[in-house]
Amino acid sequence: MQVPDYEPKKQPNQARSRATFQAILDAAARILMTEGYAGLTTNHIAHIAGVGIASVYEYFPGKEAIVATLAVQELDAFVERVAAHLPRVVAMGGQAGLHHLLATTVEEVHAKAALYRVLLREIPFVARLPRILQLQEKAFSHARAASAQAPEARQLPDFERDTWLIWQMTYNTALEIGFADLEEKERSRMVDEFVRLVGCMLFPSGGRSAAT
Repeated sequence: MQVPDYEPKKQPNQARSRATFQAILDAAARILMTEGYAGLTTNHIAHIAGVGIASVYEYFPGKEAIVATLAVQELDAFVERVAAHLPRVVAMGGQAGLHHLLATTVEEVHAKAALYRVLLREIPFVARLPRILQLQEKAFSHARAASAQAPEARQLPDFERDTWLIWQMTYNTALEIGFADLEEKERSRMVDEFVRLVGCMLFPSGGRSAAT
């Protein structure tokens, strides 16, 4: 059995080729959101993108590479959007900063839940891609750096390991809350409870820093 190739054949250099490349990715995203991975074929992508099938294969060896490229692009942008809030999170400190971070993360997930749900829950190979694993490590590095500036978090018995475990639980819970079909008020209540529970782990002394 042939092993799928998850990398593009080539990267576009000219404006026109970049537009075609992005149109292919955008078309794949539209199909994934409406029909799921089962409805994704290279012919369908070409049709939705408004390009010839030859153009699809000029840049990608198959649909797996299109999905992998889309996943890296989308999740890298997601990590950067959340990371942009970290200076404010650190400045707020304590539970207030934690609430801002987790609420922002959940809202970012919820805004693109239809796409993220398919990429992260319905396509097993995405979570195993080296570049996705690197993005998760990048996100953890951001979270660790923010935690290191919180005096309360520094009191964790094993800061490195404990922060990693808390991050893993937090990441997956934020996804599930963002994916859930909830009214805005109910999602907000879930975030409040989420913050309370994470705060109990991250701030074991009960300190609230700038939140008070």
